[in-house]
Amino acid sequence: MDSITVVGLIGLALILVAWIAETVDLIKKKKGKLDTKFAMFYIMGSIVLLVYSIQIKSLVFVILKVFVIILSFISLYYSLKLHKKKR
Repeated sequence: MDSITVVGLIGLALILVAWIAETVDLIKKKKGKLDTKFAMFYIMGSIVLLVYSIQIKSLVFVILKVFVIILSFISLYYSLKLHKKKR
């Protein structure tokens, strides 16, 4: 594994840790509402970037985008679920 791949994997790990922590916090504390429009554009953009990452064969970004899409859907689901309960 070359050094630039290691740098990419470190960046991948840092971003995933941040997303996982934020998603767990949202679920545990039942805090805040994620802006639905933002979330939908973010998810759509992530899907497009996932396709791009697959096309250029960038494993680091394929892994990152898969996890970001999953965590975005989880955050959006819990945000919408919490918003419905408050009505």
